[in-house]
Amino acid sequence: MRDQLNMPWRERVRRSVMWTSFAIALPLAMYAGPAGWEKLQTHGEVAGYQQQCMLHCRPAMQTVYVDDPVLATLVPPPGFIKGSFDLSQRGRTYTALPAECWTNLNMLLNPLETRPRIPLFLHERCACDLRRLVAVALENRRDESNGITLTLGCYQMAAASTLCVPALDAVERRLFIPCDPAKTSVRFFCGVPDAANPARFTIRFEANQQIGSLIGALSPEDAVNLYLAPGPFKLD
Repeated sequence: MRDQLNMPWRERVRRSVMWTSFAIALPLAMYAGPAGWEKLQTHGEVAGYQQQCMLHCRPAMQTVYVDDPVLATLVPPPGFIKGSFDLSQRGRTYTALPAECWTNLNMLLNPLETRPRIPLFLHERCACDLRRLVAVALENRRDESNGITLTLGCYQMAAASTLCVPALDAVERRLFIPCDPAKTSVRFFCGVPDAANPARFTIRFEANQQIGSLIGALSPEDAVNLYLAPGPFKLD
């Protein structure tokens, strides 16, 4: 009992909502039969993985994606994977650091989705009365004659429970890097939440020997806004 009183208020509220939802959902699932019970279990798994994603944390200078051809020839460090955005495997090979909770959440919500979603930022963000899982994922690299276009998925999701699984809403943005793509590799560092502002976060990246920053924020209108710090890059 004393341990419960010493818990942060958000954790006490979260546990109270979770157990209340379970107490309501259990009789409903039993009434609905095996299909209802299976749905209840799936909702519980989604809520669990979402909570892990909302608490996800890595060092600010941790590399989470790099497509340097030299590194592609080496054995990736523990936890990293190799891949290609080109399904034929003829495209540039990247080395990336996935997040297991994000991978599992996407498998439950989008079981037929096959494109990579490499998490650049993954954490809880709050704006006014909104509390959301916010994620920015790298989903494609396309080499063009005058540069590189990187596709970014900006995601937000309300809190899930055993009774309800909200949609994982997404907005697609494109980051353009003017360069000779054959000679340019891209590196992303782990995005970090802003300690002074519960809505904001920053993602640093490196390309063509220059440093760039993406500044994101959860808006009171329930959207993830992404901005680009001044520099040679473009964000559409």
